[in-house]
Amino acid sequence: MRTLTVKSEGTKPFQLLENNQILAELNYPKWYGTFQAELSSAKSDSVLTIKASGFWKSQVELWEGEECIAKSTLNWSLSVIISINGKEYLLKMKSLTEGLFVLMDSDKNELLYIDADMDWSNLKASYHIWFNEGIKTDLSNEILLFLVHNCNYFSALSGNASCTEYLAAM
Repeated sequence: MRTLTVKSEGTKPFQLLENNQILAELNYPKWYGTFQAELSSAKSDSVLTIKASGFWKSQVELWEGEECIAKSTLNWSLSVIISINGKEYLLKMKSLTEGLFVLMDSDKNELLYIDADMDWSNLKASYHIWFNEGIKTDLSNEILLFLVHNCNYFSALSGNASCTEYLAAM
């Protein structure tokens, strides 16, 4: 089973790691700024931008230059509807007490899981991502970090103190 780790140490950006190799990074330019972030890949020089939009900042968009390549919207049920290249997904908490998220496709197949692990002594969150073995997913490393950002962001908006973006971005 493929397992990835997302962690941040000190003031460094969140790093998506597989076998201790950096695949991509999620950077919050300002420790107090929760509405914007940047994604960069270890394989490319391009930087993607994450922006919150909407009246209540309930939408998050991933931009590559002038093109929005992914968008997420908070649902009333505190799940997140994510559109990536015209495909719809649902990101929701599988376990509120454990900080476990699941990404499902339109057929309600569970594609991957994101487990938030909060280090309260350092006010940092790390994540473990693992994929459902029976289902093939072709999500890029940048999209995986976009999902982690959504876990941070919408946990903060929902008031779930187990993994808020405010604490995670410090």
